[in-house]
Amino acid sequence: MTSNVVEKIDMPSRQRLPNRRPTVIEEVDVGGLPMTVTVGLDPATGDPREVFLAGGKEGSAFDAVTSDAAVVLSIALQHGVSAETLAHSIARTPLGPTRPEDLDGRPVPTVPASPIGAALDVLTHTAAQIAAAREDHHAG
Repeated sequence: MTSNVVEKIDMPSRQRLPNRRPTVIEEVDVGGLPMTVTVGLDPATGDPREVFLAGGKEGSAFDAVTSDAAVVLSIALQHGVSAETLAHSIARTPLGPTRPEDLDGRPVPTVPASPIGAALDVLTHTAAQIAAAREDHHAG
């Protein structure tokens, strides 16, 4: 006899954005490929809630992959997952060659290994700037 057990998982509801909202646009370079990262902000809170990536040839497989990845990131952001949480597991590569003295446990400077990592860098930087501005506003 088999039984089907289904466990309900409560997920935060998706925070849909209005059609018009503030954005932050940043140009980045990933492995010699210029890309544009556009971050859509929640007008009520200023928090990043969506991301768009542009840079590959329109209609290419690369364009499709980066576009799809941006949709997945946006849905995660709209469900309350922070950019920092998303960025935590994304691959990074060392900035320059690793030297013997870099192996002593100190953090080695890194750069994103992919356009998705670059987008997450922009998202985390934007979120940090907004949080700092919010703190300054409340302190002043």
